[in-house]
Amino acid sequence: REGLQNNSKAIDEKVSSYAAGLTDSFQGDADKRKGTVEYDIGSDDEQKYVKNYQPLRDELIQWTVIQNLPTFAIKRYKDSIYRGELDPKSNKREGRGVIVYNSSRIYEGHWTNDRRHGQGYEYFSNGNTYEGEYKTGKVWGQGKYIWQSGEYYEGQWVEGYKEGYGVWQGVAGDNYVGQWRANKPYGFGKHTWGNQDEYEGEWKACLRHG
Repeated sequence: REGLQNNSKAIDEKVSSYAAGLTDSFQGDADKRKGTVEYDIGSDDEQKYVKNYQPLRDELIQWTVIQNLPTFAIKRYKDSIYRGELDPKSNKREGRGVIVYNSSRIYEGHWTNDRRHGQGYEYFSNGNTYEGEYKTGKVWGQGKYIWQSGEYYEGQWVEGYKEGYGVWQGVAGDNYVGQWRANKPYGFGKHTWGNQDEYEGEWKACLRHG
């Protein structure tokens, strides 16, 4: 638990510095630049930002590799900046890249047709994180969501919901292992409480059933 908290603190510090860099990049003629795409990164500040950026999950994006690709570019949005691969014909996000929001939210991972798709890692502004699969912009497949408190769910997801088989671990020693539907235990599963009481059997909408 202590190791998890230390790692979370280190990530929080990284994210704060990246968000500050994003805020700086919106200064001056920011309103004119929103929606623009830059393949030729001429700004010294921007080149420094790209060079010094330390990915939260570099195994997903290989930052030093993609920043030297001809498809690497910067795309600006109202509340965020994307740095990574783009389709040169459509200027849509395609391949590997990072988007940093001015709220301190960060996504690093794969993109298809301008949406999160494939493996990715997301840090939310409240300190929660998700690492796993995405499909057409949504959490979908196998993945692990960790709350800042240390609580976590690891398992299957469908369209952003816990769906299928998964493991939930609470911070008070409670845990549930089994089937899920629409974010709730549904089907066969086993819940163990902090006092080691157990129930193994059928569940429906988070309630024991049968």
